[in-house]
Amino acid sequence: MLKLVVGIGIGLLFAATAAAQDVPVYTDGFLSGFDGNSSYGGGYDFNNATPFHNGPPSIALTGTAGCNAISFYHAGGAYAAANYTLRFFVHGGAAGGQSLYLYLQINGGTGILNPVQINPYIAGGTIPANAWAQVTVPLGSLAFNANGSNFDRIDLANDDCTVQPTLYIDDVSLVAPSSAPSANYIFGDSFEPEYMLVPQYTSNSINVYQRNTNTTDFSYVRTATLAASIKPNSLSFAPDGNLWVVDDGNSQMLRYSLQSILTGANPVAASVSHSAAGFGGLYDMAFFGDYAYVASDGGIIKFATFDLNNQIANAPTQFNSASLSTPAGLAFDAQGRLWICNNGNSSAVRMNNLNTGNIDVTLTDAAVGARHAMISSEGVAFDEYGSLWVGNNFEPTISAYADTQLNASGSPTPVYHIDFAPALGSGDIGAAHPTGYVGGIAFDRRGDVRANYEYDYSVQAYTVSGGLAYTGALLTALSNATTDPGRGGIAIWPVPSTLHR
Repeated sequence: MLKLVVGIGIGLLFAATAAAQDVPVYTDGFLSGFDGNSSYGGGYDFNNATPFHNGPPSIALTGTAGCNAISFYHAGGAYAAANYTLRFFVHGGAAGGQSLYLYLQINGGTGILNPVQINPYIAGGTIPANAWAQVTVPLGSLAFNANGSNFDRIDLANDDCTVQPTLYIDDVSLVAPSSAPSANYIFGDSFEPEYMLVPQYTSNSINVYQRNTNTTDFSYVRTATLAASIKPNSLSFAPDGNLWVVDDGNSQMLRYSLQSILTGANPVAASVSHSAAGFGGLYDMAFFGDYAYVASDGGIIKFATFDLNNQIANAPTQFNSASLSTPAGLAFDAQGRLWICNNGNSSAVRMNNLNTGNIDVTLTDAAVGARHAMISSEGVAFDEYGSLWVGNNFEPTISAYADTQLNASGSPTPVYHIDFAPALGSGDIGAAHPTGYVGGIAFDRRGDVRANYEYDYSVQAYTVSGGLAYTGALLTALSNATTDPGRGGIAIWPVPSTLHR
């Protein structure tokens, strides 16, 4: 139910070392000490007005016969390729299909053996026309020459040296591996434990559960007690591996290191953002690109992650269209579109433009036998097949919608539907229990769905497999897993590949 109020068990570890942090390179302008002064051949504009990905300007690059490139040079020192993935967004204009290559350089010399064609790193294998696509290149996987594997300059080049239609680039970042805090584990793919973190709304704490590889059930490890006034409504991991707590009690978001939650008796927030004051209740938080999105009574609030990490009080962007009514759960699909559970009107909506807040798809409730799919919708998550799962806070149900059902508004029949006890009529809201049913939901790395079940303060679990024809079975529930949990947003670490961030 939505709420508004104004080393134990961590496996075998070596001493922790500082993890690499994300480095924003270009987001509506140059960041982190980068500049574009090394660009060559003309045909580029670092202040292009439109199109743009998250906000103007973007970068325009028109291919010339004399070869040309945009460059991002960091005079303040080099970066180790092994520590980063290069991420940016590319738009093919009206034409699409352009050719673009990546060079890394160090001290004026090329660092990689051969220029890297970016098409294999784009979903669909080509630069799309009239649309933005995300490009992710794991730099540590490239073959380097004798100049070494550090770099201080990134070139995106028209290496074919042919005239090409204008393409557009935006939101360029060096992204540290989300698994960096886990890199100290011995033989990580086998012995590395998985953690589930569950917020305790009324007891200002977070319950920690652990599961080792190839086991089905999580086991309770410890409770991390936060400051007394904190009301954690949901939890979310940022791309840099830090945990963010949505503190509904103080209208703020709090950043904690994972290690402090796993080992600290009374963890202290490393960063506190009071920027959400005045937006009413806070319900969920999700990250994409260089921004964080928060669900609130005041709509969806968009913050620059850099501002949150550094406690910079820039005003956030607020999206509060007529399509939003008490937005609760948030999840991004593989195309970078934000899906929002609208608790206030029993629907799920898709925000396809993260700059304007435009809503282009609305899914509404449909009867599934004697139950419903989306009354008082609250939790939302994507599975590994691209299906959208929605938790029903009025009835004890979770419903799955296939990716083929997500491109048009309507009331589709779910491709899969889970009913938890109690039986129909014995505990629906307004009958035996006033609190609610499914709050937050999340998928773990096995692909099992975990549901914060407010009816009996447990975390229920279901193993599912399929895509268009699902099968599943109930797993062992974790009793006493939460206390009057608010929205009950669960977080899983390491963030599984079933989540698209």
